[in-house]
Amino acid sequence: MPLYTKTDIAWLAGIFDGEGWVGIYCNNYDRPSRHFIKCGITNQNVAIINKIKNMLKFFNINVSITYVKQSRCYNIQIQAIDSVKHFLKIISPYVVQSDKAKKIYEILFFDYEKRTDGKRSNRKRMKHIVQLDLFSVEV
Repeated sequence: MPLYTKTDIAWLAGIFDGEGWVGIYCNNYDRPSRHFIKCGITNQNVAIINKIKNMLKFFNINVSITYVKQSRCYNIQIQAIDSVKHFLKIISPYVVQSDKAKKIYEILFFDYEKRTDGKRSNRKRMKHIVQLDLFSVEV
């Protein structure tokens, strides 16, 4: 397995910045509603998709890859909350787009309250963090 440098991680962040997405989704079919955090990258180049897949595998981030026929693109999705947070911590120092940086900040530093039965509620609360500087997260 290759070791990845900061340049490689910056490349991955650049691809995510240009062709990636991140979001918090709500499933209204469950009562109470459940929130899901997902992120991903869409691209047509198979070589880039394979490089991203190998990098994420190196960092122990589980992904699912699907092919969308209509747009002839591959979509890499990260769905597990721990994997999403780990991925975003790795690339956050290199993300340039402010809207994505704000969404990353929201996902990394906001958490959902736990109910007494151990499940997540749909009410958000802010974690108490001494330093909230997005770009000071260590890899």
